[in-house]
Amino acid sequence: MDQSVLIVIPARMESTRFPGKPLAKIAGTAMLERVWRIAQDIDVEARVVVATDSEDIKQFAESFGAEALLTSKSCQTGTDRVAEVAERIEESYDIIFSFQGDAVLMPPSILSAVVKEMCNDSSVQIATPAVRLTGEARQRFVEEKRKGSTTGTSVVLGAGNQ
Repeated sequence: MDQSVLIVIPARMESTRFPGKPLAKIAGTAMLERVWRIAQDIDVEARVVVATDSEDIKQFAESFGAEALLTSKSCQTGTDRVAEVAERIEESYDIIFSFQGDAVLMPPSILSAVVKEMCNDSSVQIATPAVRLTGEARQRFVEEKRKGSTTGTSVVLGAGNQ
């Protein structure tokens, strides 16, 4: 596996649903730092960059050792921030992975597996880790969706789980 990997963590201070979310503490450690540590803990060599439009988040990220780049305030989404970082950095990467700044429960082993799959199979252009819900968990998820919930991401797989 000789592919170069860039992991970009988009982090925005002005979230409409939860302003200041990246700096919110969970058991004493900020959400952003937890996510950055997960990315640092994978068993694939990767450059990890925090992408933010906030000087406060940039300074905070640098205080715990993260590389952070300021992005344009005009970025509408985390994907826009990732794209801006990919365009601005001088190095070229084979894999650019957007790792959401609130993914505090993502085990490093899952992140590693997804990145490795992308590195090992050049036909994989995009990947999303997913979990099959069964039983009561599936029922609760479906009921919440029927009530109009917009939280939780749904993944639909075709033949061969693709």
